[in-house]
Amino acid sequence: MIVTVRIDGEQQTPEGEKNNIELVTEGKFYKKKGIYYIIYEETEVSGMEGTTTTLKIRDGKVSMKRYGTNQSKLIFEKGVKHNTKYKTDFGEMLMEVMTSKIDIDLDEKGTGSLYLDYRLNISNSVESRNKLNLKITPKNK
Repeated sequence: MIVTVRIDGEQQTPEGEKNNIELVTEGKFYKKKGIYYIIYEETEVSGMEGTTTTLKIRDGKVSMKRYGTNQSKLIFEKGVKHNTKYKTDFGEMLMEVMTSKIDIDLDEKGTGSLYLDYRLNISNSVESRNKLNLKITPKNK
């Protein structure tokens, strides 16, 4: 099913510097074997143009895979620390994700929201607290 994906994100450094992003794009949404999937193309706004993002959402756990110019796999699970590699044109970096809050409110009609609040540490040098609020609605024909 084709959906409109709206993403509002906020990133804050330990020094208090904030970065906000707002992205509205078209995507695909479906449910398979009890797992929700949201697939969309990143744009220039997110700084990852040429990258496809796939969200795999199930009870209390979200996997985010990115393919294309940026490649990564992040796992969001409340209270669990996950380590992964992040591949860019400039090389590979290690990332650590620690999720403090996940709210999932999706239905099979292609309506709902996903909220993530997590800490991200990249190669033990860049740390940020991130909030991601994603909403989907069925695309009007």
